[in-house]
Amino acid sequence: MSRNPNLLVLLLGVLLLAEGSQASERTERAEAERPPAVLATVNGEPILAADVEKRLGRIHGAAAEGQRSGFSLDSLLFQMVNDVLLGQEARALEMDREAAIRRKVEAFRRDLARKHLERLEVAEYARPTDEEVRQVFEEQYRRVTFRVVTAYEQKGAEELLGELRAGADLVELAMQRSVDPYRLRGGLVENIPRIDLQREIGDLVFSLDPGVTAGPVRTDLGWSVVRVDSFEKADPERFSALQGRLEALVSQRKAAARRSVLAPELKAKHAVRIDEEAVAEIEPERLPDGRLIPKTPNPESVVVRIGDKEKILASEYGQALLVRWKRVRNLEAATAAAPIILQKVIEERLLTAEALARGYAQLPEVERAVHAYETQQLISPFLKEVVAAGITVSEEEMRSYYEEHREELHRPPRVRLGQISVGSMEESKRLEESLRKGGDLAWLAERHSVDDYRDKGGDRGWVVPQPGVEGFHAQLFEAQIGEVLEPMRIGDVFVVTKVTGREDQGVYPFEEISGNIREKVFAEKFGQALDRFMSTLRNRSTIEIDDELLASLSVEGSVEDESHGGEESGDRHQ
Repeated sequence: MSRNPNLLVLLLGVLLLAEGSQASERTERAEAERPPAVLATVNGEPILAADVEKRLGRIHGAAAEGQRSGFSLDSLLFQMVNDVLLGQEARALEMDREAAIRRKVEAFRRDLARKHLERLEVAEYARPTDEEVRQVFEEQYRRVTFRVVTAYEQKGAEELLGELRAGADLVELAMQRSVDPYRLRGGLVENIPRIDLQREIGDLVFSLDPGVTAGPVRTDLGWSVVRVDSFEKADPERFSALQGRLEALVSQRKAAARRSVLAPELKAKHAVRIDEEAVAEIEPERLPDGRLIPKTPNPESVVVRIGDKEKILASEYGQALLVRWKRVRNLEAATAAAPIILQKVIEERLLTAEALARGYAQLPEVERAVHAYETQQLISPFLKEVVAAGITVSEEEMRSYYEEHREELHRPPRVRLGQISVGSMEESKRLEESLRKGGDLAWLAERHSVDDYRDKGGDRGWVVPQPGVEGFHAQLFEAQIGEVLEPMRIGDVFVVTKVTGREDQGVYPFEEISGNIREKVFAEKFGQALDRFMSTLRNRSTIEIDDELLASLSVEGSVEDESHGGEESGDRHQ
């Protein structure tokens, strides 16, 4: 009997993969069955050392470098004990049985079970190699300079292409008739890496030679015609700075490929039934500003059933479409993306079905994470319905607060600005220097600016900075007349700003901010009430802490916060 050596190799590979997956599962289950280290107990309910380390890891990960050394582990544990106490009180009132809480908790449990499966079946196959990372860098950070002119409809783009081939000037055509953000720059898209281009545009321009005009190509905005000016290789000096992003990109792609490989196997185990009529009911709807959103006439209708228990509602599918369509203006592009998005939703739900079938939702570590999540969901309604229920704020208290804090209640200043928008950081720096040396704003704006304020001599008018907003608005609070701010990138242009006027606007009248004052007084009284409540609660509770174990804690990552692939992220140009 003849043997097919390729088939034997394939079968051996499948067996090895299955054995590796089973070994990983056995290892994970063994680790989950180890007795966890208990750092503290609150009325008999344990707080695990691992949970404190994970919380500490998240705090350190989110904190700026200078903030980490001053962090108090004792304060963190104090807060976690308080959370457990509040959760116990809420469960005593059976708040955990409310439908809204139950839906959130079960959704979290299912999501966590899926992530465990993904770690075994997806993440292990999505680890990037050095060669793959380097290859993606060379491909995706190769740069191109080109010009583009865009019409909303294909017919309009074909007319533009015809005019260009007949000798029309692309720069002039773009400034007069293009509908994309590069219009004011004569269609110039300068030295941009492939990764920052929409895929369809990137595929087209990197298939052309310099000087070639081609199109139209469908984009999220409309239909574009392009002419390539030049190409540059990826800058090797940027590789180190980009390595983390590159590794994540490779992992995302390999994870997506792995899910696609798993999908047929999972579909064989969990039958997928799509209601084509229910899917067809969800159509793109154009808003007045041109954006497209999914119109979902029957949000609770089932568009897909998976196995006997899983189902995808129209509202869920509609939400996935909304995320994908957030920058889409082209109806055909939206329609073409819809079935792809549906398949991605189905693939994720297949993984959930398989994870539940394997019992991952009942793993001890999942149960602990779910209980902690439920506690967090209970705290806010408990505080609102119990601790804050009897707090009132009188007008006398509000007026007293107003008088005591008048110096803090000034209106933001009104600032008049002039601005010049240009196409590169280098040009904006030159203009900044010229303005600082006394250059005439109006003359420079008329000669160099590409925005709509050019014809007004760069005058942007009066602006009121927003309190609490970092960056530009924070600078305006302190900026004085004549000051030139550092250039900043806004979309596809670089803006130089000069302060040409400033007016203080005095203190807010009481009537105008009475609502804000009520909130501040309420917050003060709530803080005092909460302190009293927690003091009483802690005094009548049994709290035990393992001080020796507390002193030995270290920071580690969080299982439930891990992300294993998904959509490639980041804004894409045109």
